[in-house]
Amino acid sequence: MDDPLLRTVRSTLADHGMVRPGDRVVVAVSGGADSVCLLDALHRLSPGLDLHLAAAHFDHGLRGDEDAAETRLVARLASERGVPFETGRADPPLRQPGGGLEERAREARYAFLERARQRHGAERVAVAHTLDDQAETVLMRLLRGSGLPGLSGVPPVREPGVVRPLIRVRRREVEDYLDRHALPWRTDPTNLQPVHLRNRIRLELLPLLLAYQPRLVEHLGELADLAREEDAVLQGLAREWLDARCGPPRGDRITLPRQPLAGLPAALRRRVVRQAVRSTSGGLAGIQRNHVTAVEGLVLGDRPNARVDLPGGRCVRRAYDRIVFGPSRAGGRPGFHARLPGPGSHLVQEAGLRVHLEEKPRSAVPSLSGPRWTAHLDAGRARFPLEMRPWLPGDRFVPLGMRGRRKVKDFLIDRKVPAEERESVPLLLSAGTPVWLCGRRIDDRFKVTEETERVLVVRIERSDGGNVSPGPS
Repeated sequence: MDDPLLRTVRSTLADHGMVRPGDRVVVAVSGGADSVCLLDALHRLSPGLDLHLAAAHFDHGLRGDEDAAETRLVARLASERGVPFETGRADPPLRQPGGGLEERAREARYAFLERARQRHGAERVAVAHTLDDQAETVLMRLLRGSGLPGLSGVPPVREPGVVRPLIRVRRREVEDYLDRHALPWRTDPTNLQPVHLRNRIRLELLPLLLAYQPRLVEHLGELADLAREEDAVLQGLAREWLDARCGPPRGDRITLPRQPLAGLPAALRRRVVRQAVRSTSGGLAGIQRNHVTAVEGLVLGDRPNARVDLPGGRCVRRAYDRIVFGPSRAGGRPGFHARLPGPGSHLVQEAGLRVHLEEKPRSAVPSLSGPRWTAHLDAGRARFPLEMRPWLPGDRFVPLGMRGRRKVKDFLIDRKVPAEERESVPLLLSAGTPVWLCGRRIDDRFKVTEETERVLVVRIERSDGGNVSPGPS
């Protein structure tokens, strides 16, 4: 294996653990120079690495006869190497109304490649990004104001199983390889038009900068590697901090203590913010540096109640000393109304809760203290059936230890319960009279006294068996 490009590709595969012996690899081949080089290089290396290849070509349907010619070329290249070949075409056509043609084309292409991977039972999809592509990406993100995560460029390996074996190879090395092995390829004329930002960087900016620093492409590739490594360290620290403070997210919401978050070094605090958004929404689509900066302002500012709206129907709220990451409220109060006919276990499905009711002799309840979501009531005063629903405007109760009635809303505000939590606090009632503002305070009229003979123990948990979210009572 004397070819220098093959040596580089083989070392890249090994250094990044891109493939293992016996792997099936779908190679994305557009018909351009880079992808033709990738198919041929992997084909030459496959016997020694025990790889099984398939070639996949996606027709974007944007250039008519030229697209058809590329498809025929890739089919011939695959046939000459005895590699299975398949092709797909954009459906519906990508020229439908709406902006972001490049992004829609990319999404359609990767969706096709994932289907091809599944059909062939392949472990990997190989795409032909080169070191020049990496340099262009870093420059493009730098111009857009990206932080460290953006400067890490495109990763050599990306889930689910996308690998970039040419990520250390210069574009001129690709062209030299094709010349040495007399390999045909087709040039996409749109790549020569300075219309999109990436093309302008490739055709205008990068040649200008290379006149000042001939090794700029290599330097930008090294910068991407360093940024990726350091970002991975910060991301790991952010995950550890989050796990220590709140554990895994409960559904689509994370609540963090404000003061410890505010006290973190700025670089780590930004990573915690990004990781919290990622954990509660499955990704960082649309999240930019200005969004993270706005959340930092929420954490460090003086307003005890404020919010920052994020793309994709997400938001971050400050509620006194807590920072809540989760979905934006869709509007309207949560609706559920459950009838609890007697002792036993009752599922309140609409609220995602299960209520356990048990009557005990007073002598069998040595202590009336307990977890926040457990209440001890005078069973002689609480009459079945009980009801459970969210509190409503105008609801009043007598908080334990007080004499007069108070509005539930005022009580919750005084207790600094965040607005998004206030609306969903359940209220337990007996014959229409509040018995327990669940998780907050029982009604003084239903407390256990010296005259109490039997105690009604009410315990609430999530319907999946977990604990209801903690917080100040």
